[in-house]
Amino acid sequence: MPYVRRGSAGEIVAMSDASAGGFDEEVQPYDVEFQHFLARFEPSRDALAGTDQSFIRVLEDLIELLIVRGVIRFTDLPAAAQVKMMARQQMREALSPHVDLLDHDPEEPLI
Repeated sequence: MPYVRRGSAGEIVAMSDASAGGFDEEVQPYDVEFQHFLARFEPSRDALAGTDQSFIRVLEDLIELLIVRGVIRFTDLPAAAQVKMMARQQMREALSPHVDLLDHDPEEPLI
């Protein structure tokens, strides 16, 4: 069980896994106040999730670049990945012809 030290206003200011040096209050790991204290030190999940879409785009462009340069073949990808790549490529083409970051001839297929 974790042990906590409280500040002058009664808030949790530090934690320890042992009861020593001012850490004399044992709390349950699922205690709401304790969880809020721990959350201050974790990267925001929302911030991380917010980068997912742009990172997926980077990965798509990287895969396309590797294919264009002949490092990998489209058929080297698993079948499920091929289907997803084709679907996303078709959606991107339908949404905007200017989305391509690879600066290749739009008439030339990537795959």
